[in-house]
Amino acid sequence: MLNIDNIFNNQKLETIDNLESGISILDDLTIWIDRFNSYLLNIDASKNTIISYNIVLKALYQYCEIYISSIEGISYFNELHTNDFLLWMENYRTNRDYGSLKNRVGELLNFIVFSQKDKSSDIFQLRNRYIELLDNAKSQQLNFILDEFEDYFFQNEIEIN
Repeated sequence: MLNIDNIFNNQKLETIDNLESGISILDDLTIWIDRFNSYLLNIDASKNTIISYNIVLKALYQYCEIYISSIEGISYFNELHTNDFLLWMENYRTNRDYGSLKNRVGELLNFIVFSQKDKSSDIFQLRNRYIELLDNAKSQQLNFILDEFEDYFFQNEIEIN
C-alpha cells in the first residue's frame, strides 16, 4: 500500500524547490505529474494504480486549464480550488460527455438568443428547429442541456416562456 504521509514527509522540500517555477499552474502540474508518474513506476505500483492516478491527474489538469489557468503556480492552489475541483470531479463524466458547466451555459445562451429571434412560443418547436441546425454531437449536447434546463423549471414549478 502506498504510504502518502511518508512521501510528503521525505520529499516536501525537494518538491517545493523543484516545482515552484511561478510561470503557471499548468507548467507546474506538467512537471509534477511527470515526476509523480516516475515515482509510481519506481515503486512498482500496479498498472491499475497508475491508471487510476492518471485519470484523476488528467481531470485535475483539465480543471485547472478551464478554471484557474491564470494563477502563477501550484503553490497558489488553495482549499477553495480543491473543493471546487472535487465538486467538478463529481460531474466529471457529464463534463467530459457534454462540456464543462461554462460550455453548457454558453450553449444554453446561444439557444436563448436563437429563441428570441424566432419569437415562437412553443419551446419544443424551437428546440427541434435549433437542433436541426446543429451537427449530431452538438445536438446531443444541446438535448442534455435543455433537459437539465427544463427539469429545473419543472422542479421549481416555473413556467417556461
